[in-house]
Amino acid sequence: MTKEEIDQLIESNAVRKCCSCNELLHVKEFYIKKDTKKDKHYRFNSPCKICSNVNRNIDYQKAYQRKRKYNLTSEQYNDKLKIQNYSCDICNVHIDNLNKELVVDHCHTTGKIRGLLCGNCNSGIGFFNDDISRIKNAIQYLKKHL
Repeated sequence: MTKEEIDQLIESNAVRKCCSCNELLHVKEFYIKKDTKKDKHYRFNSPCKICSNVNRNIDYQKAYQRKRKYNLTSEQYNDKLKIQNYSCDICNVHIDNLNKELVVDHCHTTGKIRGLLCGNCNSGIGFFNDDISRIKNAIQYLKKHL
């Protein structure tokens, strides 16, 4: 393709499928490479920008995993962080006081994202298998042994 054809595709909001994550994405989400075999010809890179950068940068790896596992973009993750005042949704510990970033908590049955939690809170819910009655029993146990 010529540079003009590439520009027309971008302007027309064309989409293509990423060979790595299998998502249909706008062509702007793909790097443009110069075709080494043909002078003045270009092509879109096969994997999208996120997939291309997975092995280059840890932030891209995290973004890739969140997109793949939870269909959550970096913008959506950052919006959730802002809504939660950059703190765990359970214990309210601010991210500045944590060693790791907040993780995406989700329902294992429905896949629905509930919020962003610190590792301890996320593990605690996980160990109780999201069972509210077990969590209530644990609260009663702790109250009994104060």
